[in-house]
Amino acid sequence: MPQTGRGMIFDERARQEAEEGYNDRHDSEWIHGELADAAIAYLLHGRNYKHQLPNFWPWDIAVFKPKDRIKNLVRAGALIAAEIDRLQSSFYCPECGEPFNGSGGCSNLDCTHSVYPR
Repeated sequence: MPQTGRGMIFDERARQEAEEGYNDRHDSEWIHGELADAAIAYLLHGRNYKHQLPNFWPWDIAVFKPKDRIKNLVRAGALIAAEIDRLQSSFYCPECGEPFNGSGGCSNLDCTHSVYPR
């Protein structure tokens, strides 16, 4: 029996982290929706953009490596998972792990990311 879609997406995300170095720290740099844009590009390839790169591809053309429909869906799923992880982790301070407050700063008053640094 073939591997499930969610298993394939999980394995692809693990591969991206281990082989490409696309880990949480790397992904935290893409704050303008680039991961989601890349996912959309893979979703659309083979349907609407078979022989061209979508104009919203966020990175160098050399890293756009579409394959068959299933592999493109798996890559898109892994990129969506990475964007979700990035969004969820952006609610916490990268220095001390405390949640950010409504003012956009860390709620830990002793942290350098606090909106009220000491």
